[in-house]
Amino acid sequence: MRRRPIPSEAHKSETTIDEIAEDAVLIQAGKPVTEAARVACRFETLKEDAKHHSLRQLAVIRRAVLALDRRFGLENLAFYLTVEELLALQARPVEALRDLATERYHQSLQFAQAAPLPPTLTIRELEKASAGIEEHTEAGGGIRGTRVSGAGMVSGRARVVSAAEAESGGPIPGFADGDVVVSSMVHPAWLPYFGRAGGFVCAVGGWLSHTAILAREHNLMMIVGARGLDAIPDGSELRLHLDGTVEIVRDAAELEEIPQSLAAE
Repeated sequence: MRRRPIPSEAHKSETTIDEIAEDAVLIQAGKPVTEAARVACRFETLKEDAKHHSLRQLAVIRRAVLALDRRFGLENLAFYLTVEELLALQARPVEALRDLATERYHQSLQFAQAAPLPPTLTIRELEKASAGIEEHTEAGGGIRGTRVSGAGMVSGRARVVSAAEAESGGPIPGFADGDVVVSSMVHPAWLPYFGRAGGFVCAVGGWLSHTAILAREHNLMMIVGARGLDAIPDGSELRLHLDGTVEIVRDAAELEEIPQSLAAE
């Protein structure tokens, strides 16, 4: 049986000094990181507190606006008036303010029909948008965003939700378990879908968004900041990759041609 050599006292001292020096370097390097993490946690708490109190005040203001709307018979047009105009309801003719609010309402309908801008824009894209020139991504290529949740590649049927439906937070039309929801944003009211959906692909969002945090808790594949979503046909088969790429495997027409017996296999 071979015995390990016993290190000399000098060698032990040298090793101990090296280890102490290495630990000191690590501790020193870790101080800025620890301080940055502490500040980030503090500001994250302040952000949530500020949002909480802001929403409470907005709820109070909303109730006041609704009361004014009922009092002056504006028929839900009060939200198309400014605060100054609402405060001047008793001093200005109500009919004039109603006409102004109606005009703004019709303008909002025109804006709602315009295609939404992508989450990021270049100077060239801004110039094209100002000139009314629309760009469309070819189907099957260039659809990519940032994966903020999900540990594995997933596949599922695309359930495309319009921007108006996404902003309302209502039920997702035609949703079935395992569908990949494609939308401009992921509404917080869609939390019940997190345990049923195959994944989410949206144009707006980030690592610290509320829905991204919830998606990580459910280990749900979520890709945000995706561009080219208008190229995804509703009902097509999608494959979400870990690098944030959204692949259109088959469009809806191809899936309809597959016999049900083969589709079930």
